[in-house]
Amino acid sequence: IPDSVIYISANAFNKASGLKKIVFGKNLAAIGNGAFYSCYGLEEIVFSESGNLKAIGDLAFYGCSTEVTEGEGESAVTTLMGLKTVNLPEGLVSIGEECFNNIKTLETVTIPESVNSIGAYAFKNTAIYDKSSEENNGFIYVDNWLVDVSDDLRKQIIRISAETIKTGTVGIADQAFLESP
Repeated sequence: IPDSVIYISANAFNKASGLKKIVFGKNLAAIGNGAFYSCYGLEEIVFSESGNLKAIGDLAFYGCSTEVTEGEGESAVTTLMGLKTVNLPEGLVSIGEECFNNIKTLETVTIPESVNSIGAYAFKNTAIYDKSSEENNGFIYVDNWLVDVSDDLRKQIIRISAETIKTGTVGIADQAFLESP
């Protein structure tokens, strides 16, 4: 994306499955809702370190992974393809709802200190969820943000205390404890 682009509108590249890599220009300020929705061929995104990107909209990268099956019958092998790592740039302030949801290959996300808002389910249905839930007794963390709790834990929570949330947590995402007793 050239440096001249300052905004990518909603659904601009929706289902553009041929995209493999995106390098964002230094003047990009915002990515609209669903801008790269279901770009299941996407394997890499590179953000400029300029500090200009402030917001990534709801569903912006939703579903950017796919299953590829090779062979037939019992010898068929299914592989997940898609984004594995996302390093968000310093200066980013908000990550929209379900922004990176349903990227089953997503294992690592670096969230800069500048972020002050993460929408509900921003990282749901990613590899991060399963790993973090196992390591943190049902609490789901992405970098230093508490983004959700497992359904089993949600049913058990009676009271939240300082001991419940791990030391070093810098934020709690929208609806992280939704419908907890």
